[in-house]
Amino acid sequence: MKYNPTISLRTDQKATLICNVSPSQKTTWVRARFYFEHIFQKYWYMSCKNCYRATAADYQVEFTCNSCKEKQPALSRCRFDVDLVDSSGTIPASIFGELAEKLLTFSSLEAMQHFNENVELPLDLVHEELKAKIFLIHIKPVQAQLADARQRYTVIYYYEAHDDASSIEVTKEPKNHLPLLNDQPPTLQLIDPEENTSPPKIRKRLSEKFDEIENLNDDNSPDEASSSAKKSKLN
Repeated sequence: MKYNPTISLRTDQKATLICNVSPSQKTTWVRARFYFEHIFQKYWYMSCKNCYRATAADYQVEFTCNSCKEKQPALSRCRFDVDLVDSSGTIPASIFGELAEKLLTFSSLEAMQHFNENVELPLDLVHEELKAKIFLIHIKPVQAQLADARQRYTVIYYYEAHDDASSIEVTKEPKNHLPLLNDQPPTLQLIDPEENTSPPKIRKRLSEKFDEIENLNDDNSPDEASSSAKKSKLN
C-alpha cells in the first residue's frame, strides 16, 4: 500500500541518463543531483489529511474534500519543485511529503510559518550541501506539463549514493556527452523577472508570488494516492 524501496530497488539497480528519460516509461531510475536554489516557491500547500489533495481550507479547519468526499481537517503538506541534473541534462520534478521534508530539512509546518511571517526559509546551507551529493532517484511521469511544455516528473523515492556508485550501471549512454551542469543555473525558474532588481530578502507579500504554483498543488505522490484509495476500500 505504501512505496517499499526494498521491493523496487535492486543491488545492481540500473540508472538512465536524464537525456534519455522518456515519459512513456512508467517509472525510471536516474543518478542525479537535486537543484532548487533559484526556484522561488513556498515549499508547502494545504491538503486533505486523507487523500493529500490541495484545498483552500484554512489550517486544521474541517472540510469535506471534493476528491475523496471525506470530512477531514486541512493540514499543511511539504511539496516543492526541483531540477534533477546529471552530466547529460536537466528535467523538472516535484517532491512531496516526508521525502520532501527530509530533503528540505524543514517540516511543512515550519515552511508554512515562515511563509505566513513573510520570511524566506534559510536554505543556503541546504543548497550548498546538495551540490556535493549524488542521489539515486526513482521518478514517475505526470500528466500535467509546465508552461513551456516540458514533461514533469514526481519523485517516488531517493537515497544518497555513497560508495555504491560503482555498482550502479548507467544505461543508454549517448554518443555525445554534454558538459557538466554543476555550475549552470537551472532551466526551471519561477522568479518574476521584474522582481530581480529588488533585494532577495525584501519582497512583496509571498502569497502574491504563487498564483501560478497553486494549480500544481493538486499533484500528489503516486504511492500515497494509491494508499488512500486502498484505505477507502478497506473502510
